[in-house]
Amino acid sequence: MTYPIILWKDMMALGRKKDPDPKGDFFFVKDFPLPRKETNWQNFPTALSIQPEKILPLPPPTSQNLFPEEHKHTPAYPLWQENILRSQANASLKKVVLARRSSFTFTRTIDPFSLFFALKEIPNTHPFAFILSPTRAFLGATPELLYKKEGSSLYSEALAATRPLAKEDELLTCPKEQSEFAYVQEELAAKFAKIAHPFTLSPTIQIKRTKTLSHLHYPFHLTLKEPLSDEDLINYLHPTPAIAGTPTQTALDFIATHEPFDRGWYAGCIGHKKGEHSEVFVAIRSGQIEEKNLHLYAGAGILPTSNPYQEWLELDHKIASFDLSIEALR
Repeated sequence: MTYPIILWKDMMALGRKKDPDPKGDFFFVKDFPLPRKETNWQNFPTALSIQPEKILPLPPPTSQNLFPEEHKHTPAYPLWQENILRSQANASLKKVVLARRSSFTFTRTIDPFSLFFALKEIPNTHPFAFILSPTRAFLGATPELLYKKEGSSLYSEALAATRPLAKEDELLTCPKEQSEFAYVQEELAAKFAKIAHPFTLSPTIQIKRTKTLSHLHYPFHLTLKEPLSDEDLINYLHPTPAIAGTPTQTALDFIATHEPFDRGWYAGCIGHKKGEHSEVFVAIRSGQIEEKNLHLYAGAGILPTSNPYQEWLELDHKIASFDLSIEALR
């Protein structure tokens, strides 16, 4: 079996060593638990762990002169609004994360390596790229850590709610954003209480900033009661209310029924492992390259108080990191 070239952050090495073991077990991916709707994702590997045959150095970036010829959103705004109203009419659904795919067609083939170099410059994110060929890739720069494990020490975070940097003060005053974040923090805390030694949940909520956005953020520093494999942890923690909703199964059922495209690896898990050290991230702020086409994925947490148009604008803010990266390549 021929494994794809895997790029992780800016290190081609495992465990931050210069000379990686080419057969080291370091890459994790967990498909979002929804049925496939489209053929363009069916050839992507779906194993939980992959051992690559080869790890190659990054080629130098090139100037691409990318200009979009056309673009479209799936769903378009009318269906987006309709789905939000449907979710708000569902009394058993407290929160659902609805996503949008924004598809751009450019005048020339996109070089995933150069786009990855630009994504690496976004602060407080974890850039990743899974490159299947010179013209086909899944890549992004996620701000969300699912967990980092060092032996029995476990680090994780609750991350939810979004505002542009200039309006981040609204995160601490808007009841909708506070509620959206609370669902994530409370569910993670309840799950961690079952697998970790007792911990105190501080009332202080922090803010995490990327290049253009601010999010509510709460770090967890825990000690596991007993050893857990990465597979067990991924299956136990994922999907969180930050990328599915709550109650989880109700939200997943709603997404599977009403979301009109295949999420593929968007909002899945990607990470690496070496010895007792492993890190797994949630693959948001991500996109799929197919020759001249770039599909960007973004989601928004929908509550009964959500305004459909404001949530639509939030999606625009979230894909702006790719827009800025494309600008950097011209």
